[in-house]
Amino acid sequence: AATLHALRLEYAQSAGNAAVHLSWKTATTALTPVPATSAYPAGVLDAFVERARVLHRAAKFIQGFRLTEREIDHFLRFGADFDNLDFRALTSAHWRRMLAYTGLRDAVPQAQALLVDVFALANTTNPAPTVAQLRQLLELATAWDANDLQYLVDTHFSLNVDAFRNEIALNRLLAVMRIVRKAGIS
Repeated sequence: AATLHALRLEYAQSAGNAAVHLSWKTATTALTPVPATSAYPAGVLDAFVERARVLHRAAKFIQGFRLTEREIDHFLRFGADFDNLDFRALTSAHWRRMLAYTGLRDAVPQAQALLVDVFALANTTNPAPTVAQLRQLLELATAWDANDLQYLVDTHFSLNVDAFRNEIALNRLLAVMRIVRKAGIS
């Protein structure tokens, strides 16, 4: 009852009037032909199974990395900034990039701004943001020391606006900030 079964029929025609009939019966009904409305072509079922598999993998990706609705929206809009991230065609590169992003996300408080806010501002074209504006927003998202951040962004790494579109340069900043904090230097 309400269960799909895959059927495969193999036959060879040895007489001119060969025919095949598919019938069913239950414990309380007689043998009757299976109506066409109860059968699906294999292609339809295969496509459904493949689509479900893709969506299940995307759901596991999203849940595994604990992505929020705002993060998902950003990755859908700006997938090109993350190795052409496509939730319907995930690759090992996407898994590595998301691991790098969520590692950064989980290492900073994001109390006053989100990292995706920084990424989105860097993608704004009219008016285009300045590095100083991006640095200020990053400071709100990370709670990193403003003076250390200014030196690292402007002088040490000489970051441009494009560097704020994703996690790559920000993870380099995180690594240096950890050293600064551990060593107690500024």
